[in-house]
Amino acid sequence: MQLRDFGRGQAIIRQHGHIYEKGSFNWFKVQELYFLLALHTQHYDDAYDTCEAALQVSKLAEQPVQIQEMWKIYEAYMHLLVRIRRVDRVPQKNSNWRNS
Repeated sequence: MQLRDFGRGQAIIRQHGHIYEKGSFNWFKVQELYFLLALHTQHYDDAYDTCEAALQVSKLAEQPVQIQEMWKIYEAYMHLLVRIRRVDRVPQKNSNWRNS
């Protein structure tokens, strides 16, 4: 992350992402790192996809309140990026994204 090497970070997460059970604390932390890496390297569509995927995992509600709050903040960032047209994705009507 500190090297801002998106390609390498993406490859490492894809290669080792299966280690963590989807919806576990560590899975959310890895998703957070990937999300932040994508933002810092201006891969906004990847950040959007990661945020949307994390928000759709029902186990988010079982995570510590700090984790839930961070993802709410990340969701707000994504709304901003969508609004200023830095993200090419359009929120689906049936997704967890709130109307902006």
